[in-house]
Amino acid sequence: MSLSRRTPSRRPSAASSRKPVGLMPAAPEAAPAPGINIAYATHGCVIGHIRNMTFCAWNAPPQAEHVEAFIALAGELTQSYPLCSNMSLVMRDADLPGAKARAALERLTSEYARSIHSVALVIDGSGFRASIIRSFLTGLHLLRANGYRCKTFAKPAEANPWLLPVHSTDTGVTLSEREMHDACEAVFARMGQ
Repeated sequence: MSLSRRTPSRRPSAASSRKPVGLMPAAPEAAPAPGINIAYATHGCVIGHIRNMTFCAWNAPPQAEHVEAFIALAGELTQSYPLCSNMSLVMRDADLPGAKARAALERLTSEYARSIHSVALVIDGSGFRASIIRSFLTGLHLLRANGYRCKTFAKPAEANPWLLPVHSTDTGVTLSEREMHDACEAVFARMGQ
């Protein structure tokens, strides 16, 4: 599998209208961000990164090939960065992974546990389905031996005040709120393609 590193266009697309209402607030005032590198995009999953911050968005049940793409990206990034953080964006149409995807997720968190610094789980929605997904993902991350940080949020903007300071302090790589906002917008724009 080849992982391309393309920066998406800043032009609005029809797909950008599909993002959940209210999930992203207006962009903070700042200079334009350099953009996210999209490593993998398919219907239901978009994976990318800015330096050592990875983004993974799901709007369908995760498939094993989606997780394998994330594992490939993690392998590439850990060659340049000893520690990486992640913002996982789980949309309303996502569901629990099947057995193969679950096994791949367990392999990801096991193989790269020492390279994972912090994980922000952004779960869109409420109710039983969101609760089940939140429980599954929290359990997946909290059972790892290295004790990396993991916290759940309802919106990306709520995760930034927690994720950005711990990430920059401990990894030495600083990201701005604008970069995070633009990365999430780019991921939302690619969803469903």
